Amino acid sequence: MWNLSEDECLEICKCINADLNWTWNDHFESENPQNTFYAVNGSNESDLWMVKIKYPTKEIAIIKSSIGDEGEMIEEKFDYAQNDCIKNILRKDGALEELKKWKEKLDLELITQEQYDEKKNELGKYIL
Repeated sequence: MWNLSEDECLEICKCINADLNWTWNDHFESENPQNTFYAVNGSNESDLWMVKIKYPTKEIAIIKSSIGDEGEMIEEKFDYAQNDCIKNILRKDGALEELKKWKEKLDLELITQEQYDEKKNELGKYIL
């Protein structure tokens, strides 16, 4: 599961389309946790997009429409695996979560300080 800040969500959207003006929308929860997502809106003179960052399932979906268009809005999955900009943002989040797990192991005395420091040095380049 991703644990992203509003700023990180906005950065992801800028990676998807830097030509749109992006603004934080909201966090939407559902009875089904798999359908919970962050929403970010992007627009310019002719287009209106909403990006849904579905953090429990690690999916990104885009809903696009043209301003003034009353046609059907279509939601499509976005393959972020080929987008290095997004992967770097998500890697930072994943590295931080991994380091927290290692810290917990250290606190429980399941690993040594040396093992923790080694992992911290390895993951630190992604976090900072």
